[in-house]
Amino acid sequence: MKKIFAVCFVWAFFCAAECFSAESAGGSVLPKIASDFIKSNFAGVRVADVRKDSGWFSTDYFASLSDSTSLEFDGAGYWREISNTSGLSPKLLPARIAELMETRFIGSKVVRIKKTSRIFSVCLADGRRLDFDANLNLLEVAD
Repeated sequence: MKKIFAVCFVWAFFCAAECFSAESAGGSVLPKIASDFIKSNFAGVRVADVRKDSGWFSTDYFASLSDSTSLEFDGAGYWREISNTSGLSPKLLPARIAELMETRFIGSKVVRIKKTSRIFSVCLADGRRLDFDANLNLLEVAD
């Protein structure tokens, strides 16, 4: 009986590890929405690596570009986070946030953009983080 239990336990462990595994693959593994986003916003930049992370309840995609940009996408292909320590293009920001950057944070370089269903977060090269609500109203400037 103990041997059967041990075999079942080991089998369950390997099955769970396989379900939560991350696999590395070429750019073709990205959903079409994610591929189109990269093509339109990072024209001429090569996709260096793509990783698909599958769990029981969700699938995430992580892409690294040749210019050191890192992108995270949800299972449908919509971006969640974009980062690059050299700075990101202002065209990636919603118009309302881009206008605020031009007026209140002149010359600040955006190094990370993150969005959830309720919060839009922008990290600047100087270490400040700007948090916005779902309507893109500035909530907080954190150091």
